[in-house]
Amino acid sequence: MTDFDNEAVHWTVEENDYYDDQNGASSSQFDPFQNMDKVAHPEPEEPVFKAEPMTIRVDDPQKSSSGSFITYRLFTMTALENYSTNNRPVRRRFSDFVWLHNALSIEFPACIIPPLPEKHRLKFIKGNRFDPLFIEQRRLGLQWFMDRIARHPYLQASQYTRLFLESTDFATDKSIQTKSPSTPLFSSLFKTSTVHVKKPDEKFEEMKESIEKFQDNLQVIERLYSKIGKRQQELETNYSQFAISIRGLSGLETNVDQQLRQFAESVENYANAFKERRRQEELLFLNDLHELLNYCNAVKEQLIERDKKQITFEDMSTDLQSIVLERERALYPGKNLGSTSGMNITEFMTDKMTDMGKARSEKVIRLEFKIKQLGLCVAKANDENNNYSTQMMKEFDLFKQAKEIELKQSLSAYAESHIEFYKKKSVNNTINKKMNVNTSDDDDFSNEIKCKQPLTTRRELWSYYLYYNGNNGYTMYSFMPIILQYLAYRNGFNPQTSGPCDLKDAVQPCHVHWMSTPIPVSSMLLYVQAIAFSIQLVLFTSFGSLADYGYWNRYILMVATAFNILFQTLPIVLVNDDGSHWKMMMGFMILGLISYGTCLVFYAAVFPILSDNLPVVRERGEAAEKWRNHVSTVSTTHSNIGYLVTSGVLSAVSFLPLGGDILGNAPIYNFIGTVVCAGYLAITAIPYFLMMPKDRRGPRLPLGTNYLTIGWKSILEAFREARKLRYLFMYMISYFMFSDGVSTIGQMVGIIQGQLTNFSAKQNVFFGLVNAITSILGCLLFLWFTSYFKLKTKTSLLIIMTLTGLVGLWGCFGIFFDRFGLKTIAEMWVFNVWAGLFIAPIWAWQQTMLAELIPKGKENLFFGLFGVVNKASSWIGPVVIGAITETTLNIWKGWPFVLGLFIVAITIVLWIDVEDAKRDAEEYMKSFES
Repeated sequence: MTDFDNEAVHWTVEENDYYDDQNGASSSQFDPFQNMDKVAHPEPEEPVFKAEPMTIRVDDPQKSSSGSFITYRLFTMTALENYSTNNRPVRRRFSDFVWLHNALSIEFPACIIPPLPEKHRLKFIKGNRFDPLFIEQRRLGLQWFMDRIARHPYLQASQYTRLFLESTDFATDKSIQTKSPSTPLFSSLFKTSTVHVKKPDEKFEEMKESIEKFQDNLQVIERLYSKIGKRQQELETNYSQFAISIRGLSGLETNVDQQLRQFAESVENYANAFKERRRQEELLFLNDLHELLNYCNAVKEQLIERDKKQITFEDMSTDLQSIVLERERALYPGKNLGSTSGMNITEFMTDKMTDMGKARSEKVIRLEFKIKQLGLCVAKANDENNNYSTQMMKEFDLFKQAKEIELKQSLSAYAESHIEFYKKKSVNNTINKKMNVNTSDDDDFSNEIKCKQPLTTRRELWSYYLYYNGNNGYTMYSFMPIILQYLAYRNGFNPQTSGPCDLKDAVQPCHVHWMSTPIPVSSMLLYVQAIAFSIQLVLFTSFGSLADYGYWNRYILMVATAFNILFQTLPIVLVNDDGSHWKMMMGFMILGLISYGTCLVFYAAVFPILSDNLPVVRERGEAAEKWRNHVSTVSTTHSNIGYLVTSGVLSAVSFLPLGGDILGNAPIYNFIGTVVCAGYLAITAIPYFLMMPKDRRGPRLPLGTNYLTIGWKSILEAFREARKLRYLFMYMISYFMFSDGVSTIGQMVGIIQGQLTNFSAKQNVFFGLVNAITSILGCLLFLWFTSYFKLKTKTSLLIIMTLTGLVGLWGCFGIFFDRFGLKTIAEMWVFNVWAGLFIAPIWAWQQTMLAELIPKGKENLFFGLFGVVNKASSWIGPVVIGAITETTLNIWKGWPFVLGLFIVAITIVLWIDVEDAKRDAEEYMKSFES
């Protein structure tokens, strides 16, 4: 063998990775699929293939100003780094969605790009493309398209997706040409006319089989539903004709014409409900089936593309094998190398007769060049095939997740349409009632109240929010306690020196005479709270459930609001008092707390009725729980907004000059502050009573009851049903604990804050201002947090309770340290921020949790019961802490008691099963009605 031959063989061994024979011997059993790990280049470990949280809402379709197309509003919420933090809605037309689909298809050829809804689906929609049903169908299809993109790690982070969702000049920005899809090397040389691979991969064959079965099942469901839909449509027509016939009969039978017309009206309502159910099924269920079928087709197309990649690799490998064998024959003409097709004796003899060395060398050089070039192509095709296959497996996993989510959504929508339809079975009761002339007036009125509760109007809802804006409790926990504390200090004495209390160092001991016994002022303040809550306990037990009947909720709330305004104003008469009338201020404080607590209980009892009668719940059938949470949170946010407004205005006023100093440092500032709060409440409360519909009322008082005993009977009735409402009463025990803990925290910190600031009204107003701002942020933060992560009410409440309970732990450190444990002004600033962010939302979520557990129709009864529980517990904390302070002269030693309340409360809530509780409530109402 020549030197050139040796070099050629050496190149073959070293450079061509398809041979393992280090001595130059070739293998006639060359396998193009062997040792693929040698061809593929090692890659770094990829990150987890998981999308970042992203929500895209497609809504508000509007016709363009030219009237030639429809645009849709898109709003995006995400924490992805390449997106702007200023999420502003944008509007896009259907052709823009097509642009995004095409751009993503070019940028990510190995990814499954979700299909767009069909541009026209005349098979299922009658009318033109501006038909409201067609527009809503397309909007839902576009929503599914964007949801699928949001769930894909690559598609959501694409520059084109970001441009589509954020560009304010999209017409200009989208004109930037996207890059052309890359064409694999040698793809034109190895075009495949078939998609049958030589060695199918079991994983991908299983994928194809599962998609085929899934599509077959969807198509069967679609065919069956089409039959059901036709029958439903026939029933709608028959019921409508039946109603027309009955209406015609009423003109002949004059004795019963009114009853017949009412009967015909009820049948028409039934037919309309039938029609609405079918519309919802077609829009939300059938339409989803079509979109899932299209999605399956997109997956199948991508699997075909993967097969084409594998076929390209197989064809290249086969060609490479042929060229290698040809080179082997040229190198070793006398060796049996398997197939000799293409060789004949004439060629062999010709070679022998020519310069064999020169011809063989030239041929080997040509073949070696082809092998080298084609070997690189085979390696590249193998890499491309492997990468495509790996990505395809990830894509299929995403498809399976999307399929589960969308199937659940479509089946839930189907079930909800039927549930909503059968809820309207009260129409049948209406038919029976209207045909029965002997129905009693009481039953008629009761059914009317249940079936014809007026829809909540926008004005009523916003006046409801405005009421809480004014009745924010700012003065009840700021100015009025400070005024009482200030007057008591002026009339008190220091037990250590027997002299007057030091108003400039309020941390020093100060006692007042309480029923002939000297006690610390801080204990007196806590006992005042306990007295007020004890009186509220008796009042709410007697009259709490009365608000379920007639107009009593309106009347009681109106009277309580008037008294609340009065007792917030009256402290102004003591503006020049020397402290001798501190007991009068104590009376104002007790009566103010009673009226304020009454307002809160009867105000809170209204929100389930308002949220359940919102048009979006009654007419569009959206989840009541979602809107109860919304109304409760927004109303609580408005309370904090009112807190912010009053504290902001009073903070500004505090800098007004007064006698060489500023107004905020004068005692009169507290008296002015409580009057301003009373006036603000009066202004914001009036619209609610004016906007409340006249028909917003409960049923008449049941026979055999009276106004003085109905409350006690209702409470006893609720306690007797404890076995059937076990989770509700577990929550009541937990509520007993944590509501006492929250109110006790407020009272203790208020006393400590007054001592640390030496009753500085300006300082306390600034604390209130910070608390108000962070309270608004806290409520909105938790509303977004629960919506974004789709947390249930119970989970959110547990998080808030835990964060609130940490304050008790924080205060415990004050027992052992002089400069930590709520003992410094700096800590007061931190506490007010913490309280706003993490404690303020607790009342909104506890109301929503309660609304989920109570039986429908008994809102006032159980809200009244929980108001009783709140007041029954709220005097315990102050009494216990007051006793501890009176004994130890150290209010900080009461913090372990507060911490214990939260630990017990959180443990109980963990054991509550909300779904079981809802079933208990349904059983309760069934037994109650029977």
